[in-house]
Amino acid sequence: MRYTYLTPEMRLFLIAGSVIAFMFVVHFIRKSRVRIEDTMFWIIMCVALVTISVFPQIPFWFARLVRVESPANFVFLVMIAILLVNQFYMTLKISRLQIKITELVQRIAIDSAQTDNDKKEDK
Repeated sequence: MRYTYLTPEMRLFLIAGSVIAFMFVVHFIRKSRVRIEDTMFWIIMCVALVTISVFPQIPFWFARLVRVESPANFVFLVMIAILLVNQFYMTLKISRLQIKITELVQRIAIDSAQTDNDKKEDK
């Protein structure tokens, strides 16, 4: 298999896109709209894209290693797998938050009912 490396224009495009995405994430961190822990995934993705842009041999080497037809297919495969894992993690996180919300609402309802009962007894 003969692979052609990324063109300089494509490399610049990937680097620029990664830097813009990184700046976007940092902007939201500074505005306190998102926690740093929640943005680590995106920061790592930006660093990975810059690394692939600077060293385009990396996806080619891995594509040959796992015998994928083209490096682009390998990159898509890896990105899809990473996004699926991230989606599963976010689903778990949302489920835990929904359970906490339900528990808090129940606790508030119980406290409110007890307060109402205490007021009725005082009269």
